[in-house]
Amino acid sequence: MKMKALVYVALAALAAAAVVGVVKAKPADARPNQQKDCTQCHGDGTYAATVTATPSSATVAPGATYTVGITISENPSGTFNTGYWIANSTAAGATGTSTGVYGGNTGTQQSHTATMTAPAAPGTYYYKVFAVDGPTDNTGVVGFKVYSITVVAPVHDVAVDYLGQDPRVRRMSVGDVGGFFATYANLGNVGETFTATLTAKTPSSSTSTLDTRSVTLAAGATTTVYYPGVLTYSSAGVWTITATAGPVAGETNTDDNTWVRPRTVVASATLAVARRAHRGR
Repeated sequence: MKMKALVYVALAALAAAAVVGVVKAKPADARPNQQKDCTQCHGDGTYAATVTATPSSATVAPGATYTVGITISENPSGTFNTGYWIANSTAAGATGTSTGVYGGNTGTQQSHTATMTAPAAPGTYYYKVFAVDGPTDNTGVVGFKVYSITVVAPVHDVAVDYLGQDPRVRRMSVGDVGGFFATYANLGNVGETFTATLTAKTPSSSTSTLDTRSVTLAAGATTTVYYPGVLTYSSAGVWTITATAGPVAGETNTDDNTWVRPRTVVASATLAVARRAHRGR
């Protein structure tokens, strides 16, 4: 009897191990490389999952790179790998050709980030993002989300927003040293690298370059460049300081590419008399 009991215990243990093995074994999880409607391989043919797909920008320059944040609701049947595939689409959500962008099947995360490239031609484009959480049987869940981007024609427009002087006084005297600061802006919708130039014209109309440098700005960005002590005033009269941005290739609006600031410079003796007169008031 004792021997039979041992045999029964051993058989029970083997059966339990077999059951554990069956429970732990999983069919293949998400297969985004199939690049087709995920319900063809996963789930019961219905769209049971909730999916979001949010582009990093709704307005994109031609050929620009942008990202899409993708989330999928959790599978109530268990913890499985997730994946996504992005297809071209219509506004109504009709599945079109593959964009060739897919990912996942590397973990159980509910969120993914896809990198997309905008088309070259301006217009509004629609994309259908499929996402799956689960294996290739009826325990997998599938969902989709349609998003759109608008590709706009590139606008090239750089500008000088302001040119300031340092010290901030109305008049300088011969021999004084002056500095400046200029704010440059990219008013277009594409990133630009342009030449920023600061020049000075003397009262006798001779022009010299005080500073030249390369400035890189993203679309809509500004930057302020400081030019401390770049000019020694050598003669009395009106000096004209000019800050210039660009122009860049394709730019048509150049009216705001320069900012001109005149500076009145007097002889040292004249300035001293004026200052004494002012103090005597």
